[in-house]
Amino acid sequence: MRDAGNSAFSLQNDEEALECYNQALLVAPADPWDGQGEDMALALANRSALFFRQGNSQQCLKDTQLALKSGYPVHLQYKLLQRHAKCLCELGMFTEAKSFFSEALSSLGKSKLGKVQL
Repeated sequence: MRDAGNSAFSLQNDEEALECYNQALLVAPADPWDGQGEDMALALANRSALFFRQGNSQQCLKDTQLALKSGYPVHLQYKLLQRHAKCLCELGMFTEAKSFFSEALSSLGKSKLGKVQL
């Protein structure tokens, strides 16, 4: 379902993308002890990108936080942290945003990006 959501997202079909991401969340496996699951975290992150594109900063912030708490892959966290910071900027929360931008920069070292891509 998440892949279908990604396809819909790339075609700017936000309604279908949202439905697919929501369905992906319903079926995503999660550890019953800590509530973490990479599939769930990835679906939340994808949905946060959709909310960001729609200008829904509050919902985007909720999803980025949940994705990070749910086991979002460390090598991709820079993207989520940057999105979170941008949402905070949209809400005028610049001090908090600065902290998340710094964290995003720090997390680049854990990414799988090559030096050329950085």
